[in-house]
Amino acid sequence: MNQLHRKHSRRAYTLVEVLIAAGLLTLVFATVIGLYVYFMRGSKEDSKDQEYYRLYSSLEARVKADIRSARSVSEDVPGVFTLERLVEPEPGMIKVEKVVYWVNGSGLGVDRFETSTNKKIRYDFSSVLEPGQNFEFRINP
Repeated sequence: MNQLHRKHSRRAYTLVEVLIAAGLLTLVFATVIGLYVYFMRGSKEDSKDQEYYRLYSSLEARVKADIRSARSVSEDVPGVFTLERLVEPEPGMIKVEKVVYWVNGSGLGVDRFETSTNKKIRYDFSSVLEPGQNFEFRINP
């Protein structure tokens, strides 16, 4: 009789214990997945903000440099800003160069054009703006 009693005294998991363990494990996995999704969403928004400020800083630095060397700034057509700036292509030779800024046709960025070199630079904000949002740009003459 002692042997029979010993066989049955071995501890086994009951169905209730297995269900509780499975529920706790599910809860832990759901929490981990939820935190992962939350932080990844925040990471994407942060990288979008960083890209916006990188583009904006680049545009701002270029405009400031142009304004520092400008002898005049005008807005001949609404939204199109012309800067006449002094450049020194060779030592002792000073020349006037026109630089034109405008919001591009899609409203999602700014174009910069140097008339003397026909060089155009586009500052494209389309990847960092929300749908339906336009980029506002203005130089106060």
